[in-house]
Amino acid sequence: MKYKSIKSRMVFMIGVSLITVLIVSAIIIISSVNKAQTDATNNAATEMAKQYANDFNSLIVKNDAIAATLQNYLNNNISKNRFEIVKVLKEVIEKNTGLLGTYATYEKNMFDGKDEEFKDDSKSGSNETGRVSPYWNKLKGTLEFEAVNEELSIVGDYYTIPQKTLKQVILEPYLYEGVMMTSFAYPLLKDGQFIGIVGADVSLDELNNEVNKIKVYDSGFGALVSNKGVFVGYKDKSYLGKESLSSIAKKLNAPELEKMASDIQAGIGGMIETDKLIEGTELLAFYQPVKKNNWGLILFIPKDEIFAAANSILNYIIIIFVLATLLITGLVYYISGKITEPINKAVDAIKEISTGDLSTRLAVESEDEIGVMSETFNKFTDGLRELVKILH
Repeated sequence: MKYKSIKSRMVFMIGVSLITVLIVSAIIIISSVNKAQTDATNNAATEMAKQYANDFNSLIVKNDAIAATLQNYLNNNISKNRFEIVKVLKEVIEKNTGLLGTYATYEKNMFDGKDEEFKDDSKSGSNETGRVSPYWNKLKGTLEFEAVNEELSIVGDYYTIPQKTLKQVILEPYLYEGVMMTSFAYPLLKDGQFIGIVGADVSLDELNNEVNKIKVYDSGFGALVSNKGVFVGYKDKSYLGKESLSSIAKKLNAPELEKMASDIQAGIGGMIETDKLIEGTELLAFYQPVKKNNWGLILFIPKDEIFAAANSILNYIIIIFVLATLLITGLVYYISGKITEPINKAVDAIKEISTGDLSTRLAVESEDEIGVMSETFNKFTDGLRELVKILH
């Protein structure tokens, strides 16, 4: 490249070098800041998800403890009074307003051996066969009582799973008499032998109300899913108990949701990114296990909201580097002008000499190379004048 002046050469070479260093530094700093901000934001959201998961774990533990207390009471009950069981179950649901129902079901003749005497005695919680199967519930909004019929009392998972495993179970969401619910069921044992179950029901609406209280950033929201990924709490009530992460993943062709479902089933927390759940919105989903029942708590946060602060900082840094670049360019131009000014004067003086004007002189304003050049130029013109006088 040919330059028309030393100043142009200096401005270009120094400016390009400094701006290159500035740009490289900016890229490194922005990259580092972006990574640090991303890590910090992700860690904060993960901790938030853990906290909400712990909150729901406490809620699950509370409901489970109610069922466990009923188990302890009935396992140690020696009165063999059916009406007493009915009374206790009623007291429990009245004191715990979040419950949808309380119930107990015994194997035939394993409570007091008097099933024949209590056939169709619903007031004592005895069904048509005399089996002890009292059920207090708020399925229709108000507290009601019934003795569960033979067909329903011993066929559900709330009965068969504790019967087979002799262990407590928290059920996957299911539909009972038009209401989506989950149950906390415990086995009743006598000398290690299974004699029945006792438990408590919780409506998905009750859990969903708690989930919908979650507010993250401007429009982030929460979800609660069972171990199999079935929605227990979500902003769209039509999902509750009917849709799962896997079913949604298939409908939306979203393998990332399937991965989240697999992690939750394995009790693993994590984070995925999806733009399929809400059209036109990139969401980050942070999920953590609810340990008591191996469910999963999910926080869905719009990506632009979670990184708004980080992006603001990055934009601020970019503005600073742009202004710095302009300032450096201006300084290089100014300094180059100061350096080349005496050189330009020397060039002008030489041009004047070439026209025969030997009176031209340069001001000696420094002791550096420019000053030496000016002084030497003046001596040179002085010598030329003396030579001209001699020749004339």
